[in-house]
This record gives sequence, C-alpha cells and structure tokens, in this order.
Amino acid sequence: MKFEEYSKLMKTPFDELSEKDKKKRTTEFSRRLKVCLEFLNGVNKGYVKDDIADSLPGDDPMKDGVEMVKLQVNEIEGKA
Repeated sequence: MKFEEYSKLMKTPFDELSEKDKKKRTTEFSRRLKVCLEFLNGVNKGYVKDDIADSLPGDDPMKDGVEMVKLQVNEIEGKA
C-alpha cells in the first residue's frame, strides 16, 4: 500500500471507515508494526537485515532514515 493511501486511512476515524477500509488499515498497520519491530530488534542486536528498507513503500518518508540507520548499525566496528 502506498504511504499516501495509508496516511488518508489513518487520518480518518476508524468508526467512519467502511469494512473494507477498516480491514485494509488494520492489515497495513500490522505489516508496518512487524517491520518496525524487526528494525528495532536489529538495532538492539547490532545488525539490521539488508531488505528492511525494501519492506517500506518507495514514497514512505521514513525509508531514507531507515536505510541510513541500517548502514550505521551494520558498519564494521573500528571504521566508524
């Protein structure tokens, strides 16, 4: 799901959404939460999976930040 579409769904109160949109919003939220948990667990362990940024849509404003942090976390110690 594109970030713009997800943003619109998140700005609309849940009770005002259709059943189809409620399911889309819940599914996408769960997917994004899973990606977030994987990212934070990787940061805590000292290695973030290489494909974590690919899990985010191209128009997501957090994609560049995730990629930057991933590169910093995955750097070999002593070269930072």
